[in-house]
Amino acid sequence: MNNEVIMNNKQRWIDEVDGLLEARNLHPKNHKVDIIETFYTTFLKDGYWEHLDYGDGFDMINILKNENNLPTIPNGNVRTNIYDIVPALKNNQTFRAIARRLTNVKMKGVGVGEILLHLLYKNSNFSFAHDFEVDGKYGELKKFEGGCLKSTVVANFRATDNASDKYLGGRDFFNKNKKSLQDNLQYLSENNVDVKGYFNEVYPMLNGQIDKWVDMFNANVSDPKKLNYLIGKEIYKLYQDIDKFDFFVLVKPTKNLDVIIINDIEDENFVLDNVSFRVMGRRGGDTNAVGDGYAKIAGVNVK
Repeated sequence: MNNEVIMNNKQRWIDEVDGLLEARNLHPKNHKVDIIETFYTTFLKDGYWEHLDYGDGFDMINILKNENNLPTIPNGNVRTNIYDIVPALKNNQTFRAIARRLTNVKMKGVGVGEILLHLLYKNSNFSFAHDFEVDGKYGELKKFEGGCLKSTVVANFRATDNASDKYLGGRDFFNKNKKSLQDNLQYLSENNVDVKGYFNEVYPMLNGQIDKWVDMFNANVSDPKKLNYLIGKEIYKLYQDIDKFDFFVLVKPTKNLDVIIINDIEDENFVLDNVSFRVMGRRGGDTNAVGDGYAKIAGVNVK
């Protein structure tokens, strides 16, 4: 291949990448921010070199450019990966070579996989107002390993530890550790606790409407996994009301980009199989920049 052919081929690659990312609102000329520039550079340079090896880079661009190849965002709960999202990419060697690098493009405030997901679903629109905007709906993205669900907008609200000491004997009944569970149940058998008092102080935004929470606690205190799910999903709803998202996404930056999409938090079987909640019954030394009463959510690994 002579130099002129090489240069023409490279210019065609630049033009095709520019056209794709401009069409999907993911081009640096539309967003003067480092993460879009990094994504663009990774796609442009890494993609070109892998294309030289595999020869199917233009096929990759054509697949992504044609929204008929791309799905709409699911309305239900689903666990998926990039090759289930866009099956046409499964045998594309250029994409397989750069997918993980594209997935790992991130910055503070923009999570792992966030830019790439905008490229994989039709009718997506990247903006800094929302993590993931697609089909007029807003998605909240968190990393698979764990993220916080806040129950209040007041970041410096502190009540959990004092309320635990005052009403629950300083116990964290959401701790899933087997020894802690045994100790907690022994404590309950020998002492009175005021669960309602605890919830009233930690969740003042409920305005005393916490009988449902108290009932869930009393019925499931011997099963921390179920208890964390039941109270965790209520905190999820408080967070959803604060941040106004329509669906929730957990992203794991594996070579296949594992993705968990939640539209229905009440789907107990799906959520318990795929997601782990940890209600923070005590803050302790936790430095997360959210007010007390929060929960942590993480994906569950499956074989």
